[in-house]
Amino acid sequence: MKESENQMTLLDVALDCVRRGWYVFPCKPQSKRPMTLHGFKDATLDEATIRAWWEKTPDANPAISTGPSKLLVVDNDHGLTSRGDATAWMERNGFPLTYAVRTGRRPEFGLQLYYQADGSRGCAGWKLNGCAGDIRAEGGYVMAAGSIHPDSGEAYTALLDGTPVAPAPQRVKDLAPETRTYDPATAVDDATADEWKTWLLEYMGRNKIEPRDFEKRAPNGYWLGIHCPWEEQHGSGPGAESSTVLGILDGKVAFECSHGTCKSSERDTAVFKQLMTLMHNEAAREPGADPPVVIGSPKPKPEPAKMPGPTRPVYPMDAWDDTVVGTFARLCGEDNNVPLKMYAEAFRCVLGAIVGDQIACPNVEGVTPRTYTVLVVPFGKGKGTAIGRAMSFFEHLSGGGVIINGRRPAGADSREALLTEKPFPWQWATEHVGAWVAGASSAPGMARLANIERPKPKREKDKPEPPPQPPLWGEDLPRVLSVFEEAKNLFSSLSIEGGVGHATTGAICGLWDSNRFYGTATGERAPASGRMLFSMLCGVTESDWFDLLGRGDIVGGGLMSRLNICGTMGEYANVSRLRPPDFNPLRRVFLPRIHELSNTPADIPASAGALDVVDAWVAKLPAGSERMNIHVWRSALLLSWLRGESEITGDTARDAARLGDYQVATHEYYRTEATDNATAYIQQKMERVLRSKGPLSRAALFKHTNGKRDGTVNWGRALDSMVQNRLFGIDGKKIFAARAED
Repeated sequence: MKESENQMTLLDVALDCVRRGWYVFPCKPQSKRPMTLHGFKDATLDEATIRAWWEKTPDANPAISTGPSKLLVVDNDHGLTSRGDATAWMERNGFPLTYAVRTGRRPEFGLQLYYQADGSRGCAGWKLNGCAGDIRAEGGYVMAAGSIHPDSGEAYTALLDGTPVAPAPQRVKDLAPETRTYDPATAVDDATADEWKTWLLEYMGRNKIEPRDFEKRAPNGYWLGIHCPWEEQHGSGPGAESSTVLGILDGKVAFECSHGTCKSSERDTAVFKQLMTLMHNEAAREPGADPPVVIGSPKPKPEPAKMPGPTRPVYPMDAWDDTVVGTFARLCGEDNNVPLKMYAEAFRCVLGAIVGDQIACPNVEGVTPRTYTVLVVPFGKGKGTAIGRAMSFFEHLSGGGVIINGRRPAGADSREALLTEKPFPWQWATEHVGAWVAGASSAPGMARLANIERPKPKREKDKPEPPPQPPLWGEDLPRVLSVFEEAKNLFSSLSIEGGVGHATTGAICGLWDSNRFYGTATGERAPASGRMLFSMLCGVTESDWFDLLGRGDIVGGGLMSRLNICGTMGEYANVSRLRPPDFNPLRRVFLPRIHELSNTPADIPASAGALDVVDAWVAKLPAGSERMNIHVWRSALLLSWLRGESEITGDTARDAARLGDYQVATHEYYRTEATDNATAYIQQKMERVLRSKGPLSRAALFKHTNGKRDGTVNWGRALDSMVQNRLFGIDGKKIFAARAED
């Protein structure tokens, strides 16, 4: 293979694609993010439209919509290192020569093979003989040769430019899922199909299934686009509007998701229905179900009404596309099933602690990149992995030099790591960036972190007193990151009414709002206070979260509204072993940007467009969403710096608002209101358990809600009240959550 040397403008690239019969649309400069409202659905062959797009934005990246272009593109992202590797891999797997493109991915050798498509295949992920990537066909798109890669800045380059696009052999087709087909003999009339569609929409409403902008009338029913219940595990976001669909075919529910994660996990209609039953106790009779066989005339048993559980929010992972946060998350997710959002939020928290106040927004008060991030994850489902990898990125290498067993190889950069557990001696203490990993569970402990001094050198015999030591942090404020992989004990201490819990919660809240906190005095102790740039990164299981959060001052004291929460149900398989990612190439590209901040802070003002976007977003916030505007501005500031903007743009503010939408919904999902009495608190725990686990026996419910702690009498009184008020029902020996019929 030989790379072409053509020098073309990006408009020339787009027009060249059109002359090949490929539908084109623009993406943002040096990005894979579409510029048009409907993305690849706006792709066209009309030259006038294309010229108008590139006249407005000459450096827009040209992208090809593969579906209408009748293309099936094998996108090989991982596993190749050179052109020789690419040629050998193609020959070894029986892939014929065809038009090919080297992507801008570095240092790996990304390869895209273009084949003729017949419309029978969709998009999916694949793995084959040491390589992995995606298929782009119906409902997908690829960047055209000549586009600029968002991470490396390298151009996509045609390798076999003069070679025609070859027909897709069966070997290639087998990597992609077949598009949906039907049996003409099962066709139904419009009236029946519409009736089934109405039933399906009601089914979606009962099960909190979020619809998308896709609808297709099939001869034997309907397909509707939905957000996949496992979307948080996709990594690449929701995908095309038609990538996940829920159907009513032949009068029965059908589910299909074309994403590789769901395909490899064999998540079919049966698995989907099992999930709906688990989450919402849904077992509705389908219109096309076979009629039951009835012997005699038994009295029909009324079906209890179902209490809908809260909808788990969908994380907008694509908001971090084209930034180091997104790249880091995808690199971490290559060898496991942990949702990418966990890696993204952990990395974002550590990064915010390291840059401190060197990134600021001069026209919006209280905005820094710092966060108090809490990962709510079931035990053994990756919260420790996400936290550990985010920290290791900054602990073991700085400026391109690797630290191995405490020593640097020859030629490595002499700078120290940007995270440390021992702040003395440490180069970055007075260099405005870098963070000290330390924790405290009381206000006096927080004060000690804020006011720590250099250790005094020992006085040698017969020598004068050593001179006073300069302050450890110089003129800087201490930059402290508290990490709790299992934060149950931390939240337990904060939940103590008054005393240490009250004082510590007040200190933590004060340090989120600014860089100063004030403690309270006692009869034996002076008030503890101090100044520092404080961040928190915590992990907690969902059961511990709901068990602890309703107590004391965590909700009422305001800490809840300051938390940046990211959660998952953990419905994914663990892997047998993890392979440590190679962060060095990404470190070498990104860490110099942090080092630049030590000399030149970044003041990034909010543009008028960004102010309008956030003002409009705040105006629509539901009651009780205090401080969410600050969450959005902190996300916008970090995104703007990562994207190299001179001011926070309207587009960046919109992406930050989407992250804010996730926080609003997540806070609602994980909120436990302050309880008025012990009975109400016990009932809240019962309801949460039944919503998440489905019907349980009395003994199982007692166990899962830790009834021993509340006392058998109090627990039984709380359960009886729920049953009497028809908030819980009993079916045989099972207790289920229900609501009273109107």
